[in-house]
Amino acid sequence: MRGQQDSTFQLGRNGFKIPVDNTDSETDFLHSDRMILVDAKKQIRGYYLGTDSSDMSRLKNDLVLMLDDLENPKRRRKRYND
Repeated sequence: MRGQQDSTFQLGRNGFKIPVDNTDSETDFLHSDRMILVDAKKQIRGYYLGTDSSDMSRLKNDLVLMLDDLENPKRRRKRYND
């Protein structure tokens, strides 16, 4: 993520529910090994550990499902992490 530090930290803490740390330097930021899938409605669809191959496979699958949902919004099926 990029942007104003305060708004970026607020989005991390309150929106994505990940720990962030406000340090003295404007460029410092605690990076997470988590990936977060967010849909077009800005709803979190899943958290994935970026260092775990099974989580990355699950993210890839969930992303394909989410993109398919954008192209075919009337289709009903089991969702992401259900």
